[in-house]
Amino acid sequence: MALDRASERFIQQFELGTIDASDFGHREHVRLAWCYLHAFGIVESLTRFPTHLKRFAKRVGAPNLYHETLTWAFLLMINERQQCQPGIDWQQFVTRNEDLLRWPNPTLSRLYPQDVLESEIARRVFVMPPAPVEQASA
Repeated sequence: MALDRASERFIQQFELGTIDASDFGHREHVRLAWCYLHAFGIVESLTRFPTHLKRFAKRVGAPNLYHETLTWAFLLMINERQQCQPGIDWQQFVTRNEDLLRWPNPTLSRLYPQDVLESEIARRVFVMPPAPVEQASA
């Protein structure tokens, strides 16, 4: 399925820096990541999306808000869902994956302890989710 014109414009506006920060909340971040993945695939999106997201954060005077682990984790989760649900459009994706649109995100909270997400290293580089701690047998 080809990316629709509205999604193409959304990417273009984002990359040109014409999106208003007040209109760019969590849902819009997820939609934009969905658009990038749909248009460019995972490999290019892991470079292109963060580059433009950092530029956007800097443009709106909040460069410290960019978070590499959150960005990559969402790209990877959205990509996985797209691959498991081929051929659906954005509205169908929203209906089937509403958990990704909630913030704070419950799926991410199951993967990462809060102290990991709040760490400086997680802001700067992608940090893999820690392995679950095995419970001792009783």
